[in-house]
Amino acid sequence: MVAGWNDRCYVGEEKSIEDALAGIASKVLAVYRLNTSSQKFDRWFPGMPGLSDITTLKPYDQLFVLMSAGAEWVQEKSTAQQPSVSLVEGWNSICYTGEQKAVTDATAGMAGKFGILYMLTQSQAWAKYAPGSPDPSDIAELKPYDSVLVLVTEPGGTQWVFDP
Repeated sequence: MVAGWNDRCYVGEEKSIEDALAGIASKVLAVYRLNTSSQKFDRWFPGMPGLSDITTLKPYDQLFVLMSAGAEWVQEKSTAQQPSVSLVEGWNSICYTGEQKAVTDATAGMAGKFGILYMLTQSQAWAKYAPGSPDPSDIAELKPYDSVLVLVTEPGGTQWVFDP
């Protein structure tokens, strides 16, 4: 993790947010997680339970973490499997758990059902993949545990199956 914003997957077993972040807690300023139902962000601020509404992290939660300084977030991987995710119409924050693939191949199963996919880079810039767009994409491939934001355009949502 770098100082500033980080877009990360939590890959551990279900735990309280305090326990899940214990190794880096002294450098965490804030954590946000997109609530797809409300299309708003839930949040956690260290030492501020009255302002926080995230209490537990589950395997494959996608998080935006604001850090005061860089740190390595060591996580023990969960045994839980995530072969697919249900996506709602609108914004979805996803922890990609498929095999490393070209972004076109990794998203082929939901082709025509989403408008754009974003990923926050280490340099604090947003990379994008917009299928069918004449503008060049910045994302060539997806790797296991990449965090992405996906804008689903399909009424009623869709399913993203992570093929091995």
